[in-house]
Amino acid sequence: MQIINVAILENIQSIVDGYHYRLAHDKTFAIVAAAQYGEQLEALLTDHAVDVLLLEPYVPASPDNYNPFPVWSTLERVFEKQPALHVLVITKAGDPALIKQAVSNGVCGYILKEDAWTIRSLVEVVKTIAQGGVHFSRRAYEILLDRGRAEQTLSPRQLEALSLCAAYPDQTTHQLAAQMNIAPSTFRSLLSAAYKQLDTHTLRAAVEEARHRGWII
Repeated sequence: MQIINVAILENIQSIVDGYHYRLAHDKTFAIVAAAQYGEQLEALLTDHAVDVLLLEPYVPASPDNYNPFPVWSTLERVFEKQPALHVLVITKAGDPALIKQAVSNGVCGYILKEDAWTIRSLVEVVKTIAQGGVHFSRRAYEILLDRGRAEQTLSPRQLEALSLCAAYPDQTTHQLAAQMNIAPSTFRSLLSAAYKQLDTHTLRAAVEEARHRGWII
């Protein structure tokens, strides 16, 4: 019997315990690691052989930085080293822009925490993901197909740039650009385009407006 190694990024302990409860009854699974903070993710995936990552994208960056961690830039680096990794997002955030961003960053599934039926079927869902399939809970799929709600959003890269600025407000443009593996000039261009679409003129205003619209946390 082939064991499916599962890792978890989730900062609420009761939810982590729930995943253990759902998966522990099936000997197919081994939960090999769990982390509460986003800055632990890359080391977790380097130190353990992981087939499926259960991912809450909106966790604090670190114990000293409770700004939401910009997970997508980290996943981009991880996928370069571990292209066989399968990522299942399980989150409370159901905005169309966020779901589209997750898809564009290579996740295999997206479940809303409010989708109780899908959560109860977590064993089957994780097996599907591990075998190379995809799974979107019904509510997430309906939101993704709601084109009217999904229009007029920022691009995934613009959202990623704003998320980095929100998570690390004290870092320089050069430092933030390095996290996205792009030139500082490209990073500034992403922000400028975001300002224009959001009808704002400063970084702080752009971050606040994107949060107000539910596009970043």
